Amino acid sequence: MIFMQKFLNTKEKHPFLYKLYNAGIILLTLGMLAYTYLHYFTGRFEIQNNVETGTKILLLVMILIFLIYSFRKWQDKLLRYLFWGNLLLFVFSLLSQIAIMFENDFKKLPEILSSSLLYYEIGLFLELVLFLSGLNYKNQRRIIAETRERETLKAQNKLQEYEKQLAVLTAQQQERERISADMHDELGAGMTAIRLMSEIARNKMKENTPVEIEKISSSANDVLNKMNAIIWSMNSGNDSIDSLISYIRAYANDYFENTSIECRMHTPEVIPDITISGDKRRNMFLCIKETLNNALKHSGATLIEIAVTVSQEIRIIISDNGKGIDKDRLRQFGNGLKNIARRMESIGGSFSLK
Repeated sequence: MIFMQKFLNTKEKHPFLYKLYNAGIILLTLGMLAYTYLHYFTGRFEIQNNVETGTKILLLVMILIFLIYSFRKWQDKLLRYLFWGNLLLFVFSLLSQIAIMFENDFKKLPEILSSSLLYYEIGLFLELVLFLSGLNYKNQRRIIAETRERETLKAQNKLQEYEKQLAVLTAQQQERERISADMHDELGAGMTAIRLMSEIARNKMKENTPVEIEKISSSANDVLNKMNAIIWSMNSGNDSIDSLISYIRAYANDYFENTSIECRMHTPEVIPDITISGDKRRNMFLCIKETLNNALKHSGATLIEIAVTVSQEIRIIISDNGKGIDKDRLRQFGNGLKNIARRMESIGGSFSLK
């Protein structure tokens, strides 16, 4: 009975059974003490027999009460196992008691069927089988619950980890945008002022313009272009394939504007809405910038074409109608080509030269 209280967690889930088993434990303990006293210290065997019979009846009544209670709680599968076990125990216990009460009639049956103990043991055996089945069901349910709890905990931990990563990325993004804005507002304005003042000084001096003024103007313009590229790469609003293609087109047209090279760009009619990180955009743009610079300086071309295709990957092909590249004299492009290969490898891309 104590075990059944623990097994069914009767104190929390079945208060009625908890009280029933407490009463049963007390009455059964009193019955055993009374039976022991009468058996060893008195000769009142008739009372002893009544105590024994009364205790058996008490147990049968308790089983009957349990059957009624568990039947009313039929939706509880664990109680259903115990219901059938207790029902069989009740039936065979009743049969055992009948065998005792009508001993002479049962003696007419084959010897094995005449034993009242046999019926009681069959009832106990069947109850035990069904109880163990219930125990197995409870263990399976516990294992499933624990597994679900572990999976839920893992999912919560992963979610917390993702939230932390998201918070870090958000903070990094906000910092990128702050730096981008500061560079644009502070450094950009300063570099623009330097370039404008050097242009004014050069215009005033005309033919007498010092070489240093020319260099200041050229350096300021170069730094301003580089800074604009950095600001563009740091701005999260530009994290798309469409923005990358637009920026390449604008840069290439501006770069070849006052040169002998005509620049044509071929892009998809519909550009997929795909996000691409600032780091990847910046590295790809710098690779294209280096390639265009090499073409302008060394190719002798009159036409350069930039073809962009986007599917499972983004592919950019830059070709010109110049003199080509002497494979034996690649050293003059050495650092630039190595940088391109290194940049593409760092973002999971590839680079090839033909």
